[in-house]
Amino acid sequence: MRYDELREAIQGHFDRLLTAMKERIAINGPLSPEDLSLQESSRDLSQMGVETGTGVYVDAAQNEDLLERFIALHGSTEGVSAP
Repeated sequence: MRYDELREAIQGHFDRLLTAMKERIAINGPLSPEDLSLQESSRDLSQMGVETGTGVYVDAAQNEDLLERFIALHGSTEGVSAP
């Protein structure tokens, strides 16, 4: 998988998640305080990963699981390199 293909697959994945969340909000109304807190915590954890260069999960086994699920959906990432 080429870098641009990997990037497109990841962007598509998160675009679908965002669309689904917007649809649920349109149907059910605003997020509860608990759900909003969970979303904010997830955002903050992701931002910390960007700032520190660490993975989404601290536990390497969870990162492996995430990679395995990605490969199952989109195929091998072998040979992927940044431009």
